[in-house]
Amino acid sequence: MLLGGPPCQSYSVAGRARNAGNPKYDINEDERLSLYKESATVLGKLQPWVAVFRDGRIEQVASPETLYEEPQRAFVAHFIGENNLLAGTVTHTDGDICTVEADGGAVNAFDVQGSAPGDAVLLAIRPERVGVAPEGVSADTGHYANELVADVADVVFIGDHLRVRLKFGERDDFIAKIPNIVGHGSVLPRDTVRIGWATLDCRALPPDPSILQTEDE
Repeated sequence: MLLGGPPCQSYSVAGRARNAGNPKYDINEDERLSLYKESATVLGKLQPWVAVFRDGRIEQVASPETLYEEPQRAFVAHFIGENNLLAGTVTHTDGDICTVEADGGAVNAFDVQGSAPGDAVLLAIRPERVGVAPEGVSADTGHYANELVADVADVVFIGDHLRVRLKFGERDDFIAKIPNIVGHGSVLPRDTVRIGWATLDCRALPPDPSILQTEDE
């Protein structure tokens, strides 16, 4: 485990601002940072796996990238980063892909647990994987398998992206993150938009009522 103490703070925004007025200070020459920099280099080469625990039980062991991109449990999806979680029921399966009837309509998803029709699942979709486009324009330009109509509840400017809170069905907390780049389009509160995402960006996980309860709170 690598713990960040005062030396590591030189890399922070506050640390850089504090040292900016000292013309003799060079962060690359700060000996206090040697251990931190060497440790970061070693960790980058080793690519260590991470174990996610819940109440003393291992939920998943994988690399940081896998934990983020391919969570196997709802707790991991909820704990690592941000995810939109939707409860639903499987209506059809085809290999690793299943169709789920969820709030807002039918959704195609990657089937993590090997579901059968009638099984309850929890869908997880990362906000940055959700495309948003004005009503009448396809959100996916023909590439997404899932499309829904939603209402924009709120838009927050973050800097490098716009955080859009969407309403559809009974949900009013579905989040999409739109990169703040030229051509992203104008999205305003009370707009009606189409949202879309790819099948493989939507994971059908085993249900976990406690996670849904946490989301509602």
